[in-house]
Amino acid sequence: MLFKPPHPKHLVTGFIVVTALLVQPVVAADPGSHPLLKSTQQHLSESSSALPAANHFASRQWLADEPSLSIMRWQSDSDPGGTDETEVTLELSLLTPTQRQLISRFNSLSARLKQIEQQQLQLQISAFLRDHFWRFRRTQATLTFYRDIVAQLKQLEQQTERRLQAQNATGFDRILIQQRVLTYQAKIQQQQLSLQTLTRQWQQITGQKRLPETLAEPENEPLSITQHPQLMLLQLQWQIATAEAENEAEQSKSWTVSAGFKKNESVNSSDNQLGIGVSIPLSFSGSLSALSSQALKSQQQKILTALQQQQLNLQAEVQHRIGQVQQARQQLKLTEQTKVLSNQAINQLQQLHESQQITTRRFIDRLIEQWQYRYQYQIAEIELESARAQLNQAKGTTL
Repeated sequence: MLFKPPHPKHLVTGFIVVTALLVQPVVAADPGSHPLLKSTQQHLSESSSALPAANHFASRQWLADEPSLSIMRWQSDSDPGGTDETEVTLELSLLTPTQRQLISRFNSLSARLKQIEQQQLQLQISAFLRDHFWRFRRTQATLTFYRDIVAQLKQLEQQTERRLQAQNATGFDRILIQQRVLTYQAKIQQQQLSLQTLTRQWQQITGQKRLPETLAEPENEPLSITQHPQLMLLQLQWQIATAEAENEAEQSKSWTVSAGFKKNESVNSSDNQLGIGVSIPLSFSGSLSALSSQALKSQQQKILTALQQQQLNLQAEVQHRIGQVQQARQQLKLTEQTKVLSNQAINQLQQLHESQQITTRRFIDRLIEQWQYRYQYQIAEIELESARAQLNQAKGTTL
């Protein structure tokens, strides 16, 4: 982002709004960030429209205002002894040392604002990558589960065919199995469509043709909540507000240097004069007007309130995500136990069905129920990893 020094005779009004609206090239992500985050950020930069850069505007380093050139011509109406005069004056309004310090300060604030905005962008991209990746993994696990059920049902259908030939089964048993196969084939198609939609969205945002096998979370120590980009932006807004107030207090203190040339002409003589002058405002107070001072206090209170509210919201979100991680960890332990028991139950169910102690309908229902326990364990593994990712997101940690 380009930031030109503020005109010392005007407030830097709308500094944050203008900066946020200006579309700018994306700065490279942190060297330690995830390669996918870097490539996605670059893809978004290349695929989005951007306003033309303002490099052709040069910033003034010493002048507080544009130079002023005035020309005056006095024509005498006394004939023939009158004197005609021509005067040229150049005025330069110079920045005071304090004003130059303010310009440097605004440049630093602009660079800091750009950095925080980039952190916010990277955090938003990380949110998309995390959410989309784990949604894809859930859908993929569900699709695999349905395919496994269809494969198992078709094996059961073949067994039923053999039993039917041996007159140990009925045609109705075969119909029940075929109905279940059709039901789960329809579910497979739904999950395939969902995967296709998720893949297209992923391609549009990241520029990658397919999702990675894993999405590793950063191993470094998570950031403190006070380093969250949303909080740092609010703190920066207050720094900008105070800098604007200082700029207002200094706006009438510019020094003016004048250089002049005067030519006097008469019938008997001609005279050229050169002059130089300096104008220094006799204002030594750095205070604001009562109205500006009250506006600054009101803005300070608004930013402080927003900062406290945002910090409470972030802390509540972090605690909520910590609870979800703990709950997901407990759920994984429970589903692991039921998964072990389901293996034993499946063996017993097969023995009962082969000995015709249970009907085919009941056998299929109970078999699918046991398969679901295995599926729930896979989903619990995904939910735990997803919960950890969302906890990092709540803490403001990018990929």
